[in-house]
Amino acid sequence: MTTLFQNFFKKKQLNRVTKDFPEMPSIDGLEISTVSAGLYNTNRDDVSLFYFPDGAIFSGVYTKSSTRSVCIDWNIKANKKDVRALLVNTRNANAYTGKQGLNSIIELSKFFSDKKKISNKQILFASTGVIGQPFPLAKVKLALPNLIEKLKKPIKLTWIKQALSIMTTDTFGKMSCAAVQTNKDFINIAGIAKGSGMIAPNMATMFGFIFTDANISQEVLSKMLKRNTENTF
Repeated sequence: MTTLFQNFFKKKQLNRVTKDFPEMPSIDGLEISTVSAGLYNTNRDDVSLFYFPDGAIFSGVYTKSSTRSVCIDWNIKANKKDVRALLVNTRNANAYTGKQGLNSIIELSKFFSDKKKISNKQILFASTGVIGQPFPLAKVKLALPNLIEKLKKPIKLTWIKQALSIMTTDTFGKMSCAAVQTNKDFINIAGIAKGSGMIAPNMATMFGFIFTDANISQEVLSKMLKRNTENTF
């Protein structure tokens, strides 16, 4: 009887949580997962993975801060026309970490590329949290097999978990979506974001990850992203 009551209240609590978020779509060619790597003292999810089995094009805009994460320098050099994965962690920004931070990314990219049989230049990274502390490579690396095993096509609940997992000082998860009917296709767009106080210079410590199944070139995507970032973020 106790178990039945516990399950009942968990379901009630879950319903209250999910109704506060939009009905997020499933994006063709995208799989997601999130787990706890033990980066916090609680069991909250703190590492998340976005995986593109068939590859994806990519464009990004970044902070102009001089203390930016080493992840940004890595992503700028990535293969923008055939990205396969984005690995995100909280609690540690991997900024002001020197060679240790860069070597951590290199090791994680090698580990993941060996598992998925892809190039390490097809992997993107995003880290947010405390600046100047050594990157927790061992914990994040240990979480990778579980992240890979849990990958699945996104539904509303997994989108919510993904949005909550990238938070630092945020008080709630941030998600949005849209659907567009063109003459030829029905296009889905979904995005999650984090950011609370530190929003300057430019993107600062904000994250905004936007996904779509639209058939679009990298050049056009880059122009659209930069133009709309100026009008929004």
